[in-house]
Amino acid sequence: MMKEHLAVAVALNLPLVFAVTKIDLCPPNILKQTLSDIGRLLKSSALNKMPVIVRTNADVLLAARSMSGDVRIAPIFLLSSVTGAGMDLLRLFLNVAPLRKDGSKEADASAA
Repeated sequence: MMKEHLAVAVALNLPLVFAVTKIDLCPPNILKQTLSDIGRLLKSSALNKMPVIVRTNADVLLAARSMSGDVRIAPIFLLSSVTGAGMDLLRLFLNVAPLRKDGSKEADASAA
């Protein structure tokens, strides 16, 4: 399912943000393999994205700033809703990331 969602996001030229959940249940080797798979997919010639695992507030600010300019950055958040791990970083990112400018006003005007 992830590849289908990814294809739609890329086709619409949307910024990519990944949330790897349930890290409290995941064995370390599986988490490492999952991150490797995501990284390999993002670095492929079809996407040409740079995966950034967000671990600190500084990483959050870097990822949020890049959303308005360098759309090559693809932040990856490691989350657990049970322990709360990573939730503060994701919340901070959602609060500081710039709003997406879309063509909805232009589309409304052209439809009239």
